[in-house]
Amino acid sequence: MRLALFLLLFPLCAGPLHAQAPDSTGTLVVIVTGFDVDDGIARIRLDTTASAFAGEASEASFARSTAVPITDGEVVWTLNALPWGQYAASAYHDEDDDGSLNTNLFGAPSEPFGFSNDARARFGRPDFAEAAFRFAAPQDTVRFRVQ
Repeated sequence: MRLALFLLLFPLCAGPLHAQAPDSTGTLVVIVTGFDVDDGIARIRLDTTASAFAGEASEASFARSTAVPITDGEVVWTLNALPWGQYAASAYHDEDDDGSLNTNLFGAPSEPFGFSNDARARFGRPDFAEAAFRFAAPQDTVRFRVQ
């Protein structure tokens, strides 16, 4: 009888038998290189959906964005407590610091820009899948260039 009582109550006292899930946030460092000059500012955006990455969704739908001064041709953006998930990053060199990517008469960007995975833009942004990366670690780094 005591053995039966022990077997019945032991699981309640022992606590969970499975390991606790690790923290599902981490630190992501985004490094963007390829800036010819340090004048102006780098604008970087991190998106979680294809529609946000394509610019079709409202500004509230992107994960995070920032403006970072350029130093020695590169920028470093550290995102703390970022939820794990799939992201795509984009950046451009806002050379005149007007808050928008300038274009020429044909609509092509006239300021350097780039995407995570160094995804190439062909007549518009690359697909989200081309630029997407999986963030699922306590700390990770993503590097890409503007061109």
